[in-house]
Amino acid sequence: MVSNVSIIFETDLKDFIDILESMEIHLTNSLKRIESRLYTEEEIYNILKYIQRQTNTLTFILISMIKKASQYRPTNIALQDLLRHLGSYISYITSLSVNALSKYRKNPIYGIRSVNRALRDIIHYIKAIKMDLYAAIGKGLFL
Repeated sequence: MVSNVSIIFETDLKDFIDILESMEIHLTNSLKRIESRLYTEEEIYNILKYIQRQTNTLTFILISMIKKASQYRPTNIALQDLLRHLGSYISYITSLSVNALSKYRKNPIYGIRSVNRALRDIIHYIKAIKMDLYAAIGKGLFL
């Protein structure tokens, strides 16, 4: 990764990818616990709050990368489009977790289905973000 990434973006990208990977592992394990019915209400709340905290962190890192891209790579439209696209993914992940939390608070018995669906979708979006990032790095967009 180091050879295809400018030093300007290196730290932000590393942190961004590390957070995505830890989220994927954590949410996959959480999904397994939910599917095997080994959870408490507090754990569900903690999982959904964890997602919101992590997406906030991802948003801050993304804003940093957008600022750097506009300052140091103003003519690289593909990079700026990619970063905006990643922002839409992060927004969608945030809305999924907020909606799942709302449904779970209203009725934990039926809301667990929404949590299950949301976690599956969030894991899917995390994988899509990682694929897009790795493809962009491979193409040299961050040089």
